[in-house]
Amino acid sequence: MFQHCLTLTLNPDEPDMKGNTLTSLSPQDERLLMAAIGLAQRARDNGNHPFGALLAASSGDVLCEAENTVVTEADVTGYAELNLVSKACRTLTAGQLRTATLYASTEPCAMCSGAIYWSRIPRVVYALGEDELAVLAGGSGELILQLPGRQVFAAGSPRVEVSGPHLHDAAAAVHKGLLDVGRPVASNLRSRSSRTWPAWARG
Repeated sequence: MFQHCLTLTLNPDEPDMKGNTLTSLSPQDERLLMAAIGLAQRARDNGNHPFGALLAASSGDVLCEAENTVVTEADVTGYAELNLVSKACRTLTAGQLRTATLYASTEPCAMCSGAIYWSRIPRVVYALGEDELAVLAGGSGELILQLPGRQVFAAGSPRVEVSGPHLHDAAAAVHKGLLDVGRPVASNLRSRSSRTWPAWARG
């Protein structure tokens, strides 16, 4: 899988679990969110769907990064955030997870949001909203689960702090050329896989 983790020693203090949705980005948040969007571009360059995610410490140090691998791994669960959480849980400490922020190029889907919640990651910052992604998809007829991650997180106790959407233009640009009059350009997403997958998939 196209992902990397770096284990650091962090202060395992309890994170803020107030569940607030922020309306602006700090310079550090913007830098890390742009890095997640860069991972989405890398996923596309590698023949996968354009979604990326990373996990960072409060200091801004990147602990883990991952990208979508649905096509190249022939696995419909190979979403960027799920790949990230799986790797992070195996390589980082509980204290690191509980003081980290997950940055995603697109709002995590319901499946990934559940994994994030159970991993005890307390904060999520995302760029493109799930509803904005649906607009880009243009009613393509592919599977769309209209359950934004923010709703999944809001149902949890304690709550996960969520910030987004942000950086719409940069996040949407990664998808440019994958859609043709509301229909996905399938060849762009299947070029590295002999198996046929839905042309439009989240994660």
